[in-house]
Amino acid sequence: MKYDVSQDPEYLDIAADIIGITGISQFRPEFAYTIAVFDDDCEFQAVIIFDNWEHKNVDMHIASVSPKWLSKEVIKVAFTYAFLELEAQRATAAVRESNTEARALAIRLGFKQEGELRQYYDTGESDIIYGMTKEECRWI
Repeated sequence: MKYDVSQDPEYLDIAADIIGITGISQFRPEFAYTIAVFDDDCEFQAVIIFDNWEHKNVDMHIASVSPKWLSKEVIKVAFTYAFLELEAQRATAAVRESNTEARALAIRLGFKQEGELRQYYDTGESDIIYGMTKEECRWI
């Protein structure tokens, strides 16, 4: 796998397209950090976004076009960035209630379910909130 941490704003647009955000992207370049992931043939696989960064917390999002991005190496890079580079004490992930694959992934990575934003989406669907502290992270 290869990575690009150049903070190219195009990665935020790609993520918005993958996630299905229409109109103005929820990700603002001045407040978001990115790690783009490419396979060995330089084909785009995923972008990991870190936003709403405060000294104590950073929100993490993943937008992927293929499950091939998921490796221990990529996960270590992502959590090293969140906890050691940004020096966050915790990471937060919000996952749409119906996205069972992403919810299961969050738990496998070590996130713990912390809450629910009920009826968060226009459809009435909730956003499930997951959190992980630096001390709980087994990837760094």
